Amino acid sequence: MKHLILFALIAMPFVSMAQTRPAPNKSMEPNKEMRSFINSQPFSYLIMEIVPLDEEKKNSRFKLKFEANDKAFGDQLNNMSGKFNRVIDVLGVLGSRGAELVAKEGNFYYFKMKMSRSQRK
Repeated sequence: MKHLILFALIAMPFVSMAQTRPAPNKSMEPNKEMRSFINSQPFSYLIMEIVPLDEEKKNSRFKLKFEANDKAFGDQLNNMSGKFNRVIDVLGVLGSRGAELVAKEGNFYYFKMKMSRSQRK
């Protein structure tokens, strides 16, 4: 009887610390990777070129040319380009639409934008 009580006292901590739920299934891991792939947002890239119309610096008129990997978005910006008087206004509008300025090289500005789910299709 003493051996049974002694065995119960030794085994009790191990039994009480055992897991009550099953171990995670290894087949769930690919689903987590797929979920993170679906939720990742690829980028759309945009190039803006500033073409000066007047050589005089007093009257700084310019024309904008946009190129984007989303052709519809590039055309929309090209149609809107005549409405801007200053370059800073263009940068403000692009920033409000989620564009991030990546680099500026001469008259070229390079942007990246996170694409929404509707644009990815």
